[in-house]
Amino acid sequence: QGVWPALKDVAGPVVDGKQFAIPLQWGSLPLMYNADVIKEAPTSWMDMFKDEFKGKVTVTEDILGVVYTFVMITKGKNKPWLLTRDELKEAMDLLIKFKKEHALTIASGYGELAALFESGDVLMGQSWEAVSMWMGEGAPTMKWVHPKEGTVCFVDTLGIMADSPNIDLCHKILNHALSPEAQAYCANINATASTVEAAFPLLEDWARPMYPYENLDSFFASAGGGMKMPPF
Repeated sequence: QGVWPALKDVAGPVVDGKQFAIPLQWGSLPLMYNADVIKEAPTSWMDMFKDEFKGKVTVTEDILGVVYTFVMITKGKNKPWLLTRDELKEAMDLLIKFKKEHALTIASGYGELAALFESGDVLMGQSWEAVSMWMGEGAPTMKWVHPKEGTVCFVDTLGIMADSPNIDLCHKILNHALSPEAQAYCANINATASTVEAAFPLLEDWARPMYPYENLDSFFASAGGGMKMPPF
């Protein structure tokens, strides 16, 4: 009860109408950029290939996120997890070209990505909304866009193992995780997106506008890159 409607029937946690996991938090992997330097917001992932940003762009070693993004660039955002070997090769060739000819580095994680943005060594790259809040005072102004090719979205979930010996305790933990107080606490601490509607009023002022709570259905539909985890 109380979960945002757009997150109630996410493929994966819900199979054939049965709930196998609860949505704990969600977010996306948008194109983030240094707005102090880049005055005109990018509109395409291919903006990372512009000569003016050579050696100033990156992606993070988040394999599914990066692969799905480059598949959306080359194939389109309709089911980036479902593709032929030729379609995969086209995406990988573009990713290799990006790495060899344009990227400063491949960030080992989102923490390193935040450091690269903060130092100014990287001006643009595939990121995660929360990264914008992980920098110190004096850091550049970080903004992000959802490019026309699509954006990978994710929903982190919690479930109970089938042979768990403490089912009642597990349900207490899950219920607590879905409480407005716990949801707001996690969102305010981690800059993640909450999954419970009643948590919204409890979010800090900076946390509310970070995610498109007012139009989740249309956001997920337009993003087109909800991650389906293989195998399926």
